[in-house]
Amino acid sequence: MKVQSYWGMRELTSKPQLTEDAVPQFRQLLEQVTQERFNGNKRMVELSGGLDSAAVVAAAIASGNQEQILAVNISFAEPDMMPSHDKDLVKKMMRDLRIPGLIIHADETARIPNAEIGRDPLWFVDGPDPRANSLVNETFTVLARQFRTAAVLTGEGGDFVYSGEVAVIDSYFRQKRYREGIRELREWAGNRVGPMLKKGFQYGLAPFLPYLGEKWYYKLLWSDTEYDLPEFFTNEHLQRERQMNAEEVHRYRKSRPLNYWGKRYHYDFLWPRARYMDAVGVTLPAYHPFLDRRIIEFSFSVPPEQHFDLLKGEQESYAGSKLLLRKAFTDILPSYVYNRSSKTTYAHMARKSFLNDRQHILQLFASGKRVCVTELGIIDQRSWWKHLVAMAIRSEDPNNDLGMGYQYMRSVIDLEIWLQEMSRGKEHVLNRSRPSPARMLGDIEEVNMNEKKRLYFHA
Repeated sequence: MKVQSYWGMRELTSKPQLTEDAVPQFRQLLEQVTQERFNGNKRMVELSGGLDSAAVVAAAIASGNQEQILAVNISFAEPDMMPSHDKDLVKKMMRDLRIPGLIIHADETARIPNAEIGRDPLWFVDGPDPRANSLVNETFTVLARQFRTAAVLTGEGGDFVYSGEVAVIDSYFRQKRYREGIRELREWAGNRVGPMLKKGFQYGLAPFLPYLGEKWYYKLLWSDTEYDLPEFFTNEHLQRERQMNAEEVHRYRKSRPLNYWGKRYHYDFLWPRARYMDAVGVTLPAYHPFLDRRIIEFSFSVPPEQHFDLLKGEQESYAGSKLLLRKAFTDILPSYVYNRSSKTTYAHMARKSFLNDRQHILQLFASGKRVCVTELGIIDQRSWWKHLVAMAIRSEDPNNDLGMGYQYMRSVIDLEIWLQEMSRGKEHVLNRSRPSPARMLGDIEEVNMNEKKRLYFHA
């Protein structure tokens, strides 16, 4: 078999480097791709309160689609869930932008997909749970029918395409803007000679060194994203993970043609994640303006220092990122949106999801039942059960976000559910694949429509 790429590294490296302010071009382009996805029709927009979804809403307003927007936010009414969402901020944004909106109170509906086998009405043949929250798939379809919309727009991809990283010093040097680069480096090091020399070598000189540079690129930008796997994984699985990490390093090396460390970071951050962003909404199409080919190509033509403010990022990484999104729509978005200095955590939403379904999850792995991930040598059954019970107890604490251990636990749960479904055979899989009417048990609060009214949908 011969595989031929129609788009990728070659196209990204062929784009001319922008030397002027990228904000006006970015705004014009985002307005264009957003306008195409409205195409004169009413659309729902997932509005989380973050910069990505806010930029999509602003682009829709700027391109003349304000009357076609229905903003939808997934949030919680329960007081102990307040740290995990921006409900009040989103409601204020809806009012300030004068757009109609819906707040979905997800307290009873945020659940792990298929924890009770066969419950989820949607099926994805490309693996377990490609969407982060199954609530989106179920409720948005019902709301789309209720409010006569045919698709939903999201801010997916903004994190990966327009976030940026601290690797900007070599960008100044490659553009022969030495004075600006040295001034930025000096301020970043707090005018101290020692830190300035160290950072200057790591981020200014190392990118130009053929062999040492590869090691430093991985060490400075990626090695801190690796975590020790929990004790419930078997030695066999740990060996597989080590092999996968080695493959990751090899993949980083393949991004060498991008030269600029900031652009390499963009590429290495985006590509593995873009593979699972194309999940198909069976009953409701989802459009992602940030994953438009033109938007991605434009991002790679922008110098890294226009993506990331090194000095602000030193204090709080999120405050220094997404500069184009922050600057493009200051005439439309309120300052409390484009000046956000911290990002909402979804850890408490994850805790609630696990808390809702822990009874079914414990039954899934109960003693005496067949466990596929054990048969495949992925987990040690005894260690896994102890971990699962401990996490079930911890989830009672509203101040406990469960940490990275939850992510590994969730991956094992999803994989086990998926394997059990697949093991039932072809006919079962085909029957599960057929779309069925979406259902929702939820409490919907309207904003800028009739705020005292609540909509209730039941299965």
